[in-house]
Formats: sequence, C-alpha cells, structure tokens
Amino acid sequence: FFFSSRRRHTRCSRDWSSDVCSSDLLCVVGVSGPVAVGKSLVTSRLCGDAAFALAIGGPVVLIDADAILREARRKPGPLRDAIGALYPPARLHDGSLDAHLLADAAFADPALLARLEALQWPIASAAIAAARTAAKKDGAALLLVEGIALVRSGLAAAFDALLRLDAPREIRAARFAARGGTRSDFDRRDAAQAGLATELRDAGAIEIDASGSPELSVAAAAEAIRRVCFSGDDHLRTRR
Repeated sequence: FFFSSRRRHTRCSRDWSSDVCSSDLLCVVGVSGPVAVGKSLVTSRLCGDAAFALAIGGPVVLIDADAILREARRKPGPLRDAIGALYPPARLHDGSLDAHLLADAAFADPALLARLEALQWPIASAAIAAARTAAKKDGAALLLVEGIALVRSGLAAAFDALLRLDAPREIRAARFAARGGTRSDFDRRDAAQAGLATELRDAGAIEIDASGSPELSVAAAAEAIRRVCFSGDDHLRTRR
C-alpha cells in the first residue's frame, strides 16, 4: 500500500506495419487496481504464458513495486530507519518494524500515509529503472509493473500503458476472505483506496473487467496490451 521520479523514457521507434514487437523493443505497462482485484494473478499468468510471449515477439518480465517496498521496509537500511524515526511506535527492540501496527496507523492517518509513501517512491522508481535496463538487455518485449499507487507516485508517467483491473466490492471481499483475510481488514484497506478508481481513470488507464474467471481477466489484459503496445493503437499514448 505504500508506495518520485517523473523522469520520462525515450519511446522506441516501432514499425507499426507489424503486429508484433521485435525483440530489441520494450513496452512498459503498469497494472493497478484495488485490493483483492487479482493484480498478481493476472500479471503472473501473463508472465508464464508462452503463447502470449510468442505473439508479442519476446519474453514478459514482471516487477511488483509493492513487494519491492515491503522487502525494503523489512531489511535493515536507510528506509527502515527513516520509517522508524517518522513513526517510533512501530519500531521494535531489534530495529525492525511492526508491519501491522504501521499499517493500522497509516490507514487511520492520511497525512502519515502520505509521508511514509514519500519516503518510498524513490526506491520503487530505482527498482523499476533497473528492471527496465535488465529487461532490455535480455531482449524482453514487455515489462509489467504491478502496484497500487502507480499514478500518485508519478511512476506511471514513464509507462507506455496503464491497466486498471476492477471488480465489484463484494466479489473482492470474498476473494480477500478466501486467502485468509478478515472483513475488517478488507474494509480498512478498501477505504484507504477510495480515490484509486478515479485516479486511474483520470490517468487514462484502460479498464479490465476482473469480476469473472481468472482466464477471462488474463485474456482481456493480454488483448489490451497487445492492442496498445504491439499493434499501433494510440489510445494510451495520448496521455504522454
């Protein structure tokens, strides 16, 4: 939930007469959406879909920005120290952070959440830049960046496209419960993301209906990516 560099990258020159992207070109696509909408399921399946990789002309690479930040908060280092100094009650005797206490405090205090996020955007930005460099070197065709706060962090400014997965609240609540979460925790997280849909729409994100089966969600996301990045559709490029 925590998440700034707004540095833009140079768009590759593509031959739009082809339906696939050649292996020396890389499209960067953000995948966002509210809690329990299925972001990780969709991105992981796209990453492992050999037929999709063949259709777009190269491998798919995934970076989970939220997971990167969770790990950065867990490990000893400047970020953990800065968070502990900002909110001392979350710092444990060994220097680690009480993740649950920190989350409770952040969700209850928007100002604290904003200050915590501001500490972390540069880390996410650097990780995405490194993943982009590695993906290009390896000849990948697509880099997927999964995360919640991709827009307000400024990270999405450097993407070629942005997808917004969405599903009705009760469907997402049921999915959250199925993976062991409580209803109160879901309600708290969902409330903290109240403006996310508007934020993503205003950024020009393509909506993906994630209310049905995983197969339908993955197929819809794959088609949107293929259309925008690999067939010359300018729908999202008007944002840039």
